[in-house]
Amino acid sequence: MILLRSQKRVAAEIVNDLMKNIANVLLLPASVSVSEVEYIVGEELSTHPYLNSESLALMDCEEESPVRTLSEVFGVVWKDNYAPRTVGNLIRHGGLPEVVFLRGFADAPEERRRRWIECILEITELRIDDRFDTPTFCVVAQARDPMLQGLKPKLGFRVRYWYRLCSHAEAETYYQRMEGRSRPGEQVWRSAVLASLAGADSSLAEELGEAVVGNTSDIYGRVQRVGEQTGWSRGDLISTGIQPFVDQQWFASLESLDDTHPIRNLWSLGLIDYSSEYGWEVPVWVLTILDEKGIFEHRVWRAQLKVVLPVINQLRLLVINALMRNYGTEWMSWPLPNQEEQGGRKSEGPLDAEPAFLRSLLFHHAQKLKEEQIFESALVVAHSLRNRLAHYATVEYAEYADLLEKVDRLGSWR
Repeated sequence: MILLRSQKRVAAEIVNDLMKNIANVLLLPASVSVSEVEYIVGEELSTHPYLNSESLALMDCEEESPVRTLSEVFGVVWKDNYAPRTVGNLIRHGGLPEVVFLRGFADAPEERRRRWIECILEITELRIDDRFDTPTFCVVAQARDPMLQGLKPKLGFRVRYWYRLCSHAEAETYYQRMEGRSRPGEQVWRSAVLASLAGADSSLAEELGEAVVGNTSDIYGRVQRVGEQTGWSRGDLISTGIQPFVDQQWFASLESLDDTHPIRNLWSLGLIDYSSEYGWEVPVWVLTILDEKGIFEHRVWRAQLKVVLPVINQLRLLVINALMRNYGTEWMSWPLPNQEEQGGRKSEGPLDAEPAFLRSLLFHHAQKLKEEQIFESALVVAHSLRNRLAHYATVEYAEYADLLEKVDRLGSWR
């Protein structure tokens, strides 16, 4: 899992709630490690030394009763040894910290988890209804925990969801910073493809490795192997109701969906995730199990589009500037045979000239444009790549690297 600014922001919001006496239950999908998120929240709590907070690890506590556990761990002195060990009596005795961060909740037995949730809700009620000075709790749990089904936020108690934390732009920046590539353009290509395919899933990004600079089939094969290792079968995935979301994008917030909405179930299973650019999307490894190669290739294509088109545009402007410098705008009126058939239509202005038009111009007016023939081989590659991208087809890294090398050499040409 990538530690991103947005994830730290959520941790900061949780701590801010705790300081306001608002208990928080943070629900995670199955694809996210509880211990990693507990670490993020714990680190944020540690930055507030003036907040009287304590961590309570359930795996270190033998007592099943939450009241007795809190009493023993925090050394509550009972004035009456025979007083019932109830939540109300515990709170009246005092001595508990302001904030209790409950760790290991997700790994506790079912009955124990039920008791702790009941205890936290009862303590919250005491604070709200009877205005007792009570501790505020923070719990990190799995969204599929049956003990938490139907849990609703209310005054003094908030349910949060660990999602919509990573935009593709943020993931791309992260991968670009992590990549230490020296070859021109490779770092940009890698980070864009990894962001589009893996998003915040750094483990998938690591699995992809060198495949992202191979051909699209290599990338697909690598992701397919990752999918096979998950244990999900095609039939199992279809039974979850995932099919309608494979080729569609949804932008509804999780909080606005009712408990029976299929996106809630898919999210809790780790079978769908949210980004600000594309909304809800299924992971690419799901696409390989469902044999949705076309949709997979679209994920690759959208990454390539924003990497390759700027290079094509750079070449286009280099050629236009050279023509403008030597011939003004007269080259725009030079005749071209079968212009429309060749896709080399005339432009409204010189800066609108497309690679197809420029390539045709250099070919049919080679005698006039002898000096400009230096651009011809790069334009051939650019024209081919642009046409394929315009028709939603992927290109290969080797082709992009070839174009980039040609354009880099031409950049210093005068």
